[in-house]
Amino acid sequence: MFPELKALCSLTDGNLNRHLQVLREANLIETWKRGEGKNSQTLVRMTADGRQQYFAYLEVLESVVADAAEAV
Repeated sequence: MFPELKALCSLTDGNLNRHLQVLREANLIETWKRGEGKNSQTLVRMTADGRQQYFAYLEVLESVVADAAEAV
């Protein structure tokens, strides 16, 4: 999962780690490692609170887009 997120976000390992740390500290995601050494995987999953806040953000974003479309 980590390499996919890194590629999707165009981030370095260090930058992605920092972003994940902030999200984890805010209880928006949970992460865990599976395996060891070169074969280890970092897995990431949204928490229930993270999912709820994400959907609330999408509602606000949709409202902003609707308002902008109305103004045009």
